[in-house]
Amino acid sequence: MRKMTSAFLIIAVLSISTVLVSGQVTPNMFRKVSDFDGDGKADFAVTRNENGNKIWYVWQSRDGFRVLHWGLGGTSDFNAPGDYDGDGKTDFAVFRYGYSNNPVAHQFHVLESGSGAYTTTAITVFDFLAALPAHQDYNGDGRVDPAVFRYGNQFTTGRLTVVYSGTSSVAFESFFFPLHFPIRIGDMDGDGNAEISRSHRETFFTTITNPVTSATRYESFGRFGDEYQMADFDGDGKGDLTIFRQSDGTWWWIRSSDNVVNIVKWGMNGDRPVPADYDGDGKTDLAIWRPGAQSVFWVLGSQTGVQVFPWGISSDQPVQF
Repeated sequence: MRKMTSAFLIIAVLSISTVLVSGQVTPNMFRKVSDFDGDGKADFAVTRNENGNKIWYVWQSRDGFRVLHWGLGGTSDFNAPGDYDGDGKTDFAVFRYGYSNNPVAHQFHVLESGSGAYTTTAITVFDFLAALPAHQDYNGDGRVDPAVFRYGNQFTTGRLTVVYSGTSSVAFESFFFPLHFPIRIGDMDGDGNAEISRSHRETFFTTITNPVTSATRYESFGRFGDEYQMADFDGDGKGDLTIFRQSDGTWWWIRSSDNVVNIVKWGMNGDRPVPADYDGDGKTDLAIWRPGAQSVFWVLGSQTGVQVFPWGISSDQPVQF
């Protein structure tokens, strides 16, 4: 690995004028990316396709090694972990695309860690090719809600369909997201509810929309080719605008607490960004997963410093990715 620096390089202070949705801050959803044992620290986890099955290999920071068959291999199931039952532990879950004529019923298959129950939630949407999983906590109850986002086109707007955990009530929200640009989901304003963000390829403007209030704000950050990430580096419960520049392995983010831009080189071309709170201090840590014959997690912990953890092979998929 090329020599990296753990020092923050502060290059500018931006005065960004945005309207944020007010509300009481609830537990930070960025801390529960892959915490399967509930100790407040993200675990190292990958999935592997073996003989038509999806196998999860997890090294839990407190409880050690765990392996589980959950889901189908190939291209039908996608990783969709999250705390669906609200017990503070990440649940094993997959999103299964439906294969039929419109409308298409996609499914979330969840193994709840609290009760051990197996739950299936079906969400019906039109236009199979434009749909993707969008699970997150949209109502602030501490449980991830199964959800599907469908991109729009030149004739229709995008649409989010959410099935709220516990109540099974269904909500719909339309967005002017007409093209297949990447989306990220997280609590950007600290109200405890997830927002949907997407980048605009040409200028990398970011649109952030709250599905509950329909409030929208726009930011300009980054450039074409950057990978938009969800992270809370200052631990204030609000998502920081974050990009990973694949070409040179550089992270850029704007801290929501003071609007200061930070730049840190951590990674190289070909790495996969997997930011999460690996040391349990409530702040997202810079992290990448480097695929290879022996794949490796490289973490720059905000409290623990550099951590190198070999885990997985080149054909695996990191759970956080």
